[in-house]
Amino acid sequence: MWTAFIEKKKHPVTQRSRYIYVKAFLSFCNGKNNPEATERRWLDSIPLCWEAPKTETHEIVSYNFEEVVDVLKEANKNGALGFYVMRLFSMMRSHEYERFIDLGGGDTIQSNRFIDLSNNRITINNFVYRKRGNSENRGRYYNDLHPTFRLWLEYFKANNIKIWSNHKLIKRLTNESNNPKAKAHNILRHTAITFHAIRFSDPLRTAYIAGNSVGIISNHYLNMNIGKVDAESFYDLTPHRAKELGII
Repeated sequence: MWTAFIEKKKHPVTQRSRYIYVKAFLSFCNGKNNPEATERRWLDSIPLCWEAPKTETHEIVSYNFEEVVDVLKEANKNGALGFYVMRLFSMMRSHEYERFIDLGGGDTIQSNRFIDLSNNRITINNFVYRKRGNSENRGRYYNDLHPTFRLWLEYFKANNIKIWSNHKLIKRLTNESNNPKAKAHNILRHTAITFHAIRFSDPLRTAYIAGNSVGIISNHYLNMNIGKVDAESFYDLTPHRAKELGII
């Protein structure tokens, strides 16, 4: 019965998630961290025998610098430049960024309480981060904002440019893109983490800002086909340079 429940989902990742939840529940019934079963366990054993299937690893996909320029040009034409720049520099997950806007109280630099230019910091608190484990419920910070990122934030503030865009527009831009990479899962976060990790060669700092472990980043986010020149060019992409490239 448990195996059938787990394997009802076809994707191995979802199957593993179900397995973890089922195992945690059955372990609770078996007495683990169960204050109601200190003298007598509800289950004498854990009736679960399942092993995750092996999956074929795929190459990590991310944009190179030239492709980022093209993406930002289209974004600016459609009023979504703030959204794309924030996703590429902040390294936030898509759902984190939604909460960042909703809980921050606004979609402009001056109205969002999580953006603190006076202290050169962006706060990604525990409600934005929202990890399940209490030990990781502290949130995280993007301290000492990179000068290029800071210049973009100041540019958005001076020009009252919104840093949020509706889902329909982002989906349309994705579907209409001539670059097949645009439809790759999590492409903006992959690109953001790849550029940061390669440019600064500080995996712990990248992992902290992105809210992941070094192992997860190296196995699931870091595209080693991207050269250092591309990463350096991205972090030199100030608003002034963007004007020269025809982005704005």
